[in-house]
Amino acid sequence: MYEKGLAVAKDDHEALRWYRSAARQGNSAAQAHLGLIYAFGYLFGSDVPTDEGEGAYWYRMAAEQGDAGAQAQLAMIYEHGVGVPRDYRQAHLWYQKAAMQAGPAASRAQHSLGRMYELGLGVAKDNREARHWYRLANKDDNYRRRQQEATTYIWIASAAATMALGLGLAWMRFARQQKEWVRKV
Repeated sequence: MYEKGLAVAKDDHEALRWYRSAARQGNSAAQAHLGLIYAFGYLFGSDVPTDEGEGAYWYRMAAEQGDAGAQAQLAMIYEHGVGVPRDYRQAHLWYQKAAMQAGPAASRAQHSLGRMYELGLGVAKDNREARHWYRLANKDDNYRRRQQEATTYIWIASAAATMALGLGLAWMRFARQQKEWVRKV
C-alpha cells in the first residue's frame, strides 16, 4: 500500500518498514522484495539507498525457503558478483534449485545452466548438458518471455543504474544464444 500509495500517501520508508517486518517474520515474498529493493534500487526516486550486500542477504533468506524467483536471482547475483564475491559454483547450485521448480524463474535458471555448461562457468564444458538445459528452457515459448524480461532490465537501467543495463543486455544476449543453440540442434 505505502509503496504504491494505494489508499494511503506514498511513503517509501513506511513501505520498507512493513517489508522488513514481514521479512523478519519469515515471509519469503517480503524477503525477496527486500532483495530487489536493496540489490537493484527498486524504489525509484526514493532516498532509500541501494546496498547490494543487503540485497544478497534477503534474496538468500527467501531462496533458502524455496522461493524459485529468489533462487534464480541469488544465482545471478553470485554469477555476476553483485554484493558478494563472484562464485560460479554457488551460482550453479542456486540455478539448479530454481530450475527444478515451475514457472518463469525455472526457465531463466534452465537457460542460465545451459550457458554455464556451454561456457564452462563453474562446471566442465559440456555441450550435451548445455543443449539439455537450453531445450528445457525453450519449452512454452520462454524465449519471448526472456526478451520481455530483458526489456524490463533495460528500462530499470535507464531509471536506476548502469549495472542493470548490463544485466538486461546480458539477458538479451543469453536469449539470443539460446535461440541459436536450439536452431543448431
